[in-house]
This record gives sequence, C-alpha cells and structure tokens, in this order.
Amino acid sequence: MRLHIDKELLEISFFQMFLNLARSLLDLLAPVYLYLELGYTIEQVFLFFILWQLAFSLMMPFVGTLLRRFKIKHAIALRPLVSIFFWWGAAVLLQGDFVSDMIIFMPLFFLRALGCGVSEVAYDVFLAHHLHTKVRGRLVAFVEIATMVGAILSPIVGAVVMSIWGFDYVIYAAMFFFLCSFVVLFLTPDHKISVSYKPSQVMRDMWKETPHALYRSEIGRVFFDTVLWIPWPLFLVLVLPNVTVIGLVVGAASGIALFVAWTSGVKVDVKKKSAEQLLLRNGGLRGALANVFRGFIQTPVGLTLVESVSVINYETIIVPYYAEMYRWIHEKKSFERAHIRWIITENMYTLLLLLLLGFFWLWPFGDMSFFVLTFILSGVGLLLCQKIVQLRSSFKR
Repeated sequence: MRLHIDKELLEISFFQMFLNLARSLLDLLAPVYLYLELGYTIEQVFLFFILWQLAFSLMMPFVGTLLRRFKIKHAIALRPLVSIFFWWGAAVLLQGDFVSDMIIFMPLFFLRALGCGVSEVAYDVFLAHHLHTKVRGRLVAFVEIATMVGAILSPIVGAVVMSIWGFDYVIYAAMFFFLCSFVVLFLTPDHKISVSYKPSQVMRDMWKETPHALYRSEIGRVFFDTVLWIPWPLFLVLVLPNVTVIGLVVGAASGIALFVAWTSGVKVDVKKKSAEQLLLRNGGLRGALANVFRGFIQTPVGLTLVESVSVINYETIIVPYYAEMYRWIHEKKSFERAHIRWIITENMYTLLLLLLLGFFWLWPFGDMSFFVLTFILSGVGLLLCQKIVQLRSSFKR
C-alpha cells in the first residue's frame, strides 16, 4: 500500500520537528531550573505547573471563539509564537521569590494558555482531516517520527548548554527553534476555517454527549504524561550527579523509539482495530512492568536502559492511540470534538497535578518512596489507553 504524504502534511511535520526541538530543550530542564537555579521547593515546582494548568482550564472553553479569527495553519502557529514570549518572560521575570514571581508572571500563563489552546484544537482538526486514509497508522507514525527527531538531541544539547552557560541560553536556543516552527506554517498558503459552535454548546456536549471511553483513556495517557513531565525530572535531579547526565539519559532513550513508531503504524494499517487493541493492551502491560523498575534504579546506565524501554514501548501505545483519536474527531463535528477533547485533557492535567501535590504533602514515608509509587501507578494507568478503541461506536447524535 503506497504512502502518499501531501505538501501540507510535510509542512506540519517540519513544524512539529522544530516545535519539539524547542519544547524538548525546555520541558525536561524547566522543573530542574525551578528547583536548582531558582531555589523553589518541590511543592513550589508543583504549584508553578498547577498555575500553568489552571490558566488552561479557565481559557479552553473560549478557544472556539478565537478560532474564528484565524486560518487553520496560522492558528496552529500560535503555539510557538506565544511560547517565545512566555519563555522570554521566564528568563527575565523569574527571580526566585515564589509569591512575587507568580504575581508578576500570571499574565503570561494566560497568554500562553489561550494561544496554545487555539493551536491544539486546530492541530487535531488538521491531522484528523489529513490522516483519514487507508494508511492512517503510517501517517501518524510519520508525524510522530518528525516530532521525535528533536527529542533525540535536544535534551543532551540543553543539558550541556545549561551546565556551561546557564538556563537563559537554553531559552534563547529554544526561542530560535520556536521561531523556525512559527515561520514554517505562518508563511505558507492557508485557508479559512469555519467554527459554528459557541462555548455554551461545547460545554453542554462535553457533559451530555461525550463518550465515557474518551475520559477513561485520557486519564491513563495524561497521568503517565504528567508524571514524566514533573516528578520524573525532579527524581532525576535527586539521583543523578548533574544536568548533563540527565540529558544523556533522556536523549539516548529517545533515538531508539523512532523505528518502533513506524512499525506500530504499519501494524495499525494492516490489521486495523484488532491490531490497535493488541498494541494498546500489550503496550499497557509492558508500560506497567517497566515503571515498576523506574524508581528503584539510580545509576545513569540503569536509568538509560529503563527509560529506553519505556520510551520505545510508549510508541506502541501512542501511534494506535492517536490513529483512533483522529478517526473519531474526523467522523463528525471535527472542531467541536477536538475542542471537547482538549478541554477534558487540560482539566485532567490540572486535576492530576493537584492530586500529586496533595499526595506529596500527605505522604509520610519520604520523597524517594513517593516517586517510586507514583511511577508504578502511572505505568498501571497506561492500561486505560486501550479504552480509546471504544470511540468507534460512541458519540452518536
């Protein structure tokens, strides 16, 4: 079966490659910077990202109104644009006093949330329409591979830059890649989009007509992602000697997963639903097992091995997961469904961060055991991702 990649899908792949170069430079090192450089406590690091997510929870219902003002690729390009201002503000405004930092920084949380929210919804709709083909799995894998290219080198480069010149220069490098990502889509031909629903309608449909399978599957995916976003970098800070080693661990693990992403896409296309169910089920079981070991191993070589297994396995989950997600979004009322999906997702991130912070405050047995238990629970949560295949028979009007 021939794989045809149209010009717009190629553009979005380059967009994702540059965007992920920038994000991978910052995502792993941001919690490290807040903890080591600014002197925030672990609780304050959690609170920083809770405020980050609260802005998303408050702004996401209004994304549809703003979407009407943009063409679809220009809407997607808002994410790197607002990220440039956000991270420049982080380098300039954050001084180490948590309360005053958050008061000054709050407007940037809301700016980023609104711009990224518009971009997320537009991106899902764009892919849902471009990937609705007989080779959907391989096209998802192609975009995923382009996304992962930045994840191979950027953690290593970012760790080296931070250890030599400091976090400010990591931000400047990331801003350059954000700019490249923005230019790829903003300067290419585009077309206007039509958004007919209102915030009240999307909120009503989210509660009354959205399938429970979406909630269940996103809980598993978001919980795992949340733990890798905040607790995992903090754990690495506590057990590894410096940020360079942290970058080497994560970067080495990412490169191997490129091949697994493509193989997973091929399997999805050949056997469709049965292959997706099998990949999701087996991937969830392997993920649960791998995360049992994540917190117990504290050497660079051992952590690289565990992280490699986890990242590789995650590609066997995320490729069929998004193939099924985009099929469902494309099926009917694409913008509303994508919008509903992101309202649910962003609120889950907020809720899970609040729960993790509360869990950390109440946990009486020490920080390391908290991280170990969190890794295990997030791995078990991956088993919920297989619920995504139930979307095929749901959301009927």
